[in-house]
Amino acid sequence: MREELVNFRVLDPSCGCGNFLYVAYREIKRLEMLIIEKIVEKFSMKSLDSIGGIASKVSTKNFFGIDHLPVATEVAKVTFGVVT
Repeated sequence: MREELVNFRVLDPSCGCGNFLYVAYREIKRLEMLIIEKIVEKFSMKSLDSIGGIASKVSTKNFFGIDHLPVATEVAKVTFGVVT
């Protein structure tokens, strides 16, 4: 399930300020941490080695936004923390 989250992609075709992308990113990271907590709870800390450890693997590279206003895409980049 964690691997599915890591490979999940989100597209906001009218991103505006990027709030939807930011909230989607935050919630997917939250779900990833819940998965890690459940693995540790049901198995052990040692079982984390099999899934690549405790560090988050969700990346901002899986979140995409489009907007026809150049200023909107620039605001979305700042909201999302993307530097180009």
